[in-house]
Amino acid sequence: MSGSRKVSQIEPVIAALKDGYLVAWLDAESDGSDYGVLARRIDRSGRVLGDAFVVNTVRGGPQNAPAIAAARDGRFAIAWNSADGDGSGVFGQLFDADGSRIGRQFRINRHNSGEQGMRIAAGTRRLAFGPSGELVCIWSGDCGKGDKSGVNVTVLRPTPLARSKKSRGVTRDMIAAAKAAAGAGTKVDAAAKPHEPPTFNAKDIDQGERERSMLTGDDIGFTGIFNTGWTPPDPHLAVGPEHVVVMTNGAIAFFLKDGTLTFQDEIEDSFGFWGSVGATGFVFDPEVVYDPISGRFFAMAAEAFAPGSRSFVLIAVSDDSDPNGDWHKYRLETTSLAGDLFDSPNIGVDAEAVYVTGDGFGLGANYPIFIFDKASMLVGDPPAVTRSLTLNTSTQSAGIPPVSFDDPPALYMIEHKEGSSRTRVRLIGVSDPLGSPSISSTNITVPAYSAPGDPAQRGTSVRPETFDARFWSVAYRDGSLWATHHVNATPVRARWYEIRMNDWPVSGQMPELVQSGEIDPGADVHTYFTAITAAPNGSAALCFARSATDEFISMATAIRLRSDPPGTFREPVMQKQSTAGYAVRRWGDYSAVNVDPSNNRRFWAHHEFTLGGNSWRTWIAGFSPQFARGDVNCDGTINAFDIEAFLAALFNPGGYDALYPGCDINLADTNQDGA
Repeated sequence: MSGSRKVSQIEPVIAALKDGYLVAWLDAESDGSDYGVLARRIDRSGRVLGDAFVVNTVRGGPQNAPAIAAARDGRFAIAWNSADGDGSGVFGQLFDADGSRIGRQFRINRHNSGEQGMRIAAGTRRLAFGPSGELVCIWSGDCGKGDKSGVNVTVLRPTPLARSKKSRGVTRDMIAAAKAAAGAGTKVDAAAKPHEPPTFNAKDIDQGERERSMLTGDDIGFTGIFNTGWTPPDPHLAVGPEHVVVMTNGAIAFFLKDGTLTFQDEIEDSFGFWGSVGATGFVFDPEVVYDPISGRFFAMAAEAFAPGSRSFVLIAVSDDSDPNGDWHKYRLETTSLAGDLFDSPNIGVDAEAVYVTGDGFGLGANYPIFIFDKASMLVGDPPAVTRSLTLNTSTQSAGIPPVSFDDPPALYMIEHKEGSSRTRVRLIGVSDPLGSPSISSTNITVPAYSAPGDPAQRGTSVRPETFDARFWSVAYRDGSLWATHHVNATPVRARWYEIRMNDWPVSGQMPELVQSGEIDPGADVHTYFTAITAAPNGSAALCFARSATDEFISMATAIRLRSDPPGTFREPVMQKQSTAGYAVRRWGDYSAVNVDPSNNRRFWAHHEFTLGGNSWRTWIAGFSPQFARGDVNCDGTINAFDIEAFLAALFNPGGYDALYPGCDINLADTNQDGA
């Protein structure tokens, strides 16, 4: 034990020495925030020789992928990956046969720009001594020759090797080429991307027994989608009056609210959900929305690298509130503003329009906005009106609400900042969407934040890639924009905001920050890949992933009631715990949480969990606030905005008077929504 925390000893490796053995492994640092490399010598009889020793005594930060090599004369070397100023690199330390250090710690890879590293959580041999005493290391990453993910070999010799004219190093025919158009699992680019499309491996496809858990009251949890072969899953969700619709990369599925699966299909290829409109093999980053204004579901995904270097957005609209009926399906081209890669799209609907936004990576760093006439799509006709424009942005990926309730004067969007401006966020309003769309923008000050780090997890040193502080989820309700993103290097934290929009930009009043906060379950627990929603009674809910060096990545939720202190959410609730470490760097990337349109006291959430290795599954959770004494501030009368707390109290032992003694209900203020 270290304080009150469990010690996490993972990813051991072993090598035979001249007179025994050497074992190295990763262990959690004393504060539980990172992993470091430890080692210990053992003689041939199995007797421990001295205490375990810390290998890296120079560089701070997370370490992983320890590797060992033993020389014939008894010397040994230990190598590991470690962060540096630009990314990550491979470092080493030589030791004499008695375990004493020889010289200083050294960098194994010479090129130090970008990312370099040995494979994480692998038992493969990556370090060895050659017959002439040279130290050989195999690693992958940027070697400075144009391929940022190539396989590389470094040879360190006791004396320099005379350069031969025949030693050409990396040649042009060794540089990985970009994969071709339709059906390719991914695309390899020379430049790193803030967000990367998913990859596909048929060997990862998973089938298993569905789980269902009945929890407190009417709370429920059940299995959503099993691994489709796509990584990451990008789970998303929409809730209608009777059904829950979920999407991941590779699948769309419909459920009754008791967990009964009624439909599932692939979303890619000619035989999938959008096959009838010509979808090809690379369909990804799906989202789904239930629009109570029209009583319809809207499903959306991007299609990239189609024949002719084209890209599309795929949209489907249900014919009513039951997703098991017919759907009107569309394949709308995005090539003019996005090139062959329209990435990380978002969909939103309001009373008159359907909006799709995303990163136009096929043409560089730009952020297209596509606007379609909603009325036409509801009846299965091509959009009668289509508008498009490009958002001027340096950071990309502006979040939008899936449904704009209460008829705001503009489609609201929110964007994070980079560099020295991380004390502000940018608010954007799109006005006159089906006429001559125009963009307004303003910045508001928020608590300072930094780019998110990659969070630690239990069981492996593999860290999920968090990309940046983009707004992963946004909601608009009752004049407020609620938004969430993950921020800060360590621990990574789910940050949220409520921003009163004040009918900006038409009212002449500017938006203002009402409250904000972070989900902090403990000093070294990370919270990330988060989603937010708001109910019409002023309550809100978050769904997010959480992990630590002694905690597997798992799915959690949190709720705040209107009466809770500003800037706070209640204690997080674990909805689904993983049972092992996850060996892939892509987690999420999305999550989702919605208000139940038939019961405003209930929320539904969708996120990922794992059984270990590269196996993912998704979990769907339906949950409600558990009211307690003091949740309603009563001055003698419970008014309409407190009615659902009152109704919940009626079903508690002792009735509502046990929770709110002396409170009367003002029935004259109630309305259909409140009741």
